[in-house]
Amino acid sequence: MGRAVTFFGAADIPHCSGMVRFGKSDNVKVGGLGVSRQFDINTPHLKPQGVFCVPHIASISIGSLKVKVNGRGCGRMGDDVGGGSCTRVAEGHPKVFAG
Repeated sequence: MGRAVTFFGAADIPHCSGMVRFGKSDNVKVGGLGVSRQFDINTPHLKPQGVFCVPHIASISIGSLKVKVNGRGCGRMGDDVGGGSCTRVAEGHPKVFAG
């Protein structure tokens, strides 16, 4: 079975500060909200850098290899954000899944 599909406003796993999915599809929706896809960014937040936290944003690195939304990998709970340098998607729709 696949993983829960993520969407505009869904949480990412926080580090120095919280963040949510910001980038989205304008025409593919789940629960009435745009699906967040490969290359879609999260909201500006703080990321650890040494002993400090610095502002940045990051995008979903790949998303689903099987399910595409507007030609990009569908974002799912657990997908990497920032190419291993940031976080992972923490939230997805409880009834919509993608492999």
